[in-house]
Amino acid sequence: MIAAVCPETDLLVLDEPTSGLDPIVRREFIETVIGAYQEGHPNSRTIFVSTHLISEFEGLIDEFTIMDGGRAVLTLEADEDRKLHAVRNALALLVILLFSTFALSWFLDLAIRLRFRQQDVIREAHLAIESLQTSASGTETPLVQRFTVEDLSKASHLSDHTRYWLRNSTILARPEEARAGLPARIQRPYEYAFIAPGAPAKPAVPYTATIHTAMGSECNLRFWASGTDQAGFLAEGCQ
Repeated sequence: MIAAVCPETDLLVLDEPTSGLDPIVRREFIETVIGAYQEGHPNSRTIFVSTHLISEFEGLIDEFTIMDGGRAVLTLEADEDRKLHAVRNALALLVILLFSTFALSWFLDLAIRLRFRQQDVIREAHLAIESLQTSASGTETPLVQRFTVEDLSKASHLSDHTRYWLRNSTILARPEEARAGLPARIQRPYEYAFIAPGAPAKPAVPYTATIHTAMGSECNLRFWASGTDQAGFLAEGCQ
């Protein structure tokens, strides 16, 4: 290649000039040899290069042509190609951004819907536990009571979704003392709290409960009530 450049001809034809060169020094070699040849007489010398690695000649070529089967299929100036390349990169980035936004919104919507479903399950389970606690109020009961989804369904109506979510679950409940005033501190964002009713036509009975599901998740419920009102404050944290 050096021997071909040395005569300093007006036209230099190179066929895969970087073939066999170390990839690390290809760019440096091209800039040194071909760059020096061009700088000698920049307006009177032409280099014709055949290569499949156009990127190696970035900044050194003025125009390139893509060949297919011996025919020219595309001819572009280097500056125009840079603009097209920038547009293609921008379009690819825009597509990725739009897809990411769509995927994020879909997952967020799914998380919100699952959260609402979980709250529905907790509300129905709470009413059932509250009914069981109310029916046992005033009688001698164990400190900790163990329930199944069948026990809950006998005490209060459970939807099919709640039955499915609580299938093969173990529910441990313990009655608590009635207290007036505001409940203890809620551990946000691990806990959610809301006003919840007690058993129909009966004063709400405070309790704490833990639900161990067959899928390995766990929900802890804390229900505060004054003992005279028919509603209380329910806090739940699920993992």
